[in-house]
Amino acid sequence: TVVIYQEQGGDYSSDETRIKIGNVVTNRVKSPNFPNTITEVVCAKNQWGNLSKTGLVLPSRASLPQEQEALQRAVDCAKRVLEGESLLPDNVVWAAEFARVEGVYEYVDGTYFCY
Repeated sequence: TVVIYQEQGGDYSSDETRIKIGNVVTNRVKSPNFPNTITEVVCAKNQWGNLSKTGLVLPSRASLPQEQEALQRAVDCAKRVLEGESLLPDNVVWAAEFARVEGVYEYVDGTYFCY
């Protein structure tokens, strides 16, 4: 939920893109190149904003009344991911505002999903 909300909390982002952010996390857990748990993946140094420093803490804006719908959408999408919904191939392990040299799978809602 934290990563999905932090990365794709805005109204401009579709639920499909939110699920893809969650898929990047679960794809990393499955990959031998990343840590083996969701917490370790999202709290890794230099990944997912400040989570390596704060742990799994929602940004302070999440407590604002106008953010409750976006937060609930992130929760709902995270549940779908944890129940097994996947919209990306397993080798897509990067999501960023910039393209990676290794290759772009797709660009959607301002995010590059890369190999």
